[in-house]
Amino acid sequence: MHKTQVLITIDTEFSIAGALNPSLNVKPVADPVVCGTYKGKEQGLGFLLETFARFNTKAVFFVEAINQCHFGLEPMGRLVERIAPLHDVQLHTHPVWAAFDRDVVRRDRPLFPVNDSLLGRSAEQVGAILDIGLNTFEAWGLPAPVAIRTGSLLVEPALYPAFLKQGLRWSSSIGVGIYRPSDSYLNIEHGVVNVEGVKELPVTSFIDMPRLRPAHRKTLQVTSCSWPEIRAVLNRAHQEKIDQVVILTHPFEYFKRKDYRFAVRRPNRVNQQRLVSLCRFLDENRDRFESTDFRTLDQGVRDAPETRERSLSLSSPSDVLALARMGHNKFNDVVWWY
Repeated sequence: MHKTQVLITIDTEFSIAGALNPSLNVKPVADPVVCGTYKGKEQGLGFLLETFARFNTKAVFFVEAINQCHFGLEPMGRLVERIAPLHDVQLHTHPVWAAFDRDVVRRDRPLFPVNDSLLGRSAEQVGAILDIGLNTFEAWGLPAPVAIRTGSLLVEPALYPAFLKQGLRWSSSIGVGIYRPSDSYLNIEHGVVNVEGVKELPVTSFIDMPRLRPAHRKTLQVTSCSWPEIRAVLNRAHQEKIDQVVILTHPFEYFKRKDYRFAVRRPNRVNQQRLVSLCRFLDENRDRFESTDFRTLDQGVRDAPETRERSLSLSSPSDVLALARMGHNKFNDVVWWY
């Protein structure tokens, strides 16, 4: 029987948290963004690791590595020590961190402009960012990454030769429900596309409201999609014999915070239950689905053909599911104790 591979990908990153605004006089935030400790228990990373262990689920942690320009190696390195023995660790980049020289924001270095996008940068500028990330992985004692996810899913064709030059044979830097690349070739919703020698496996996007908004695309994220929607996408993908489904999430989605400084936190029970339901579903349906990661894909399907896919439309009740999800998400956002 055909098995659909599911990649649960976790963008693991710290927050600038207003530090680029000199009038605020604040510093970036590290561990609270990832761990989300509440009453002595981690609602972010700790919850994720416990849930994956409970259901024997593989995951991919795209770890942001450029933040070491401000924090140094230790804060994220300590978290990586917990993640790497259990799960696949790949490269995530938010290039704005390269503007930091520890506590000082440098605005006088052409190689590292103060913005958080790789778009429009020269090959030299992109290479310098990737060098920081790869050197950080080496300093952490990790194997060289084989996959990259760009910050905010911002990507363009000119970036892929730089990825390949650094040994990054895979990318998961597209999510058309979040950002639609200007190059139509990169407007892919799922499936593998070869771009300048790099295999791009995007975060899965789907048509969430085929009757009311047939042109709208929704990217498959734990925080923005209901569990019934996620389950419907998985079942439809298996029905259509789609090889891979990629789901996006972040540790900070599993706890609520009062403000951008992450000072006051509590569990986000809605998102936690969605992840538990997802992992339980994969565990109970191993005849149809398997969780996997990029290290495994790189070993097994390195020479796989391109599989550009058509749009993935949910079945008839999907408009109702989308409307119910909108209401539930809004209620969860507004009601702190829910």
